[in-house]
Amino acid sequence: MAATDPIPLAPASETPAAAPTQPTSRCPLCNGPNGCEVAATGGFPDRCWCVDVKFSASLLAKLTPEQQGKACICRRCAQAQD
Repeated sequence: MAATDPIPLAPASETPAAAPTQPTSRCPLCNGPNGCEVAATGGFPDRCWCVDVKFSASLLAKLTPEQQGKACICRRCAQAQD
């Protein structure tokens, strides 16, 4: 291959598939609606329900690394923690 030739890309069949992303409006634990104000509006125009909730370390440990920081846990799952 000459120095100016482009580097060939791997065929599509050899490229790993991207993991599907979870909508930010769905709870990563139960897949129910999470009522997230940020997901619904893109900001905090009103106070979100989750601001006053303490999420236990054991509840947060149920999230996979791919789920962490991507979508809010819903009120039902938060209330059911330990």
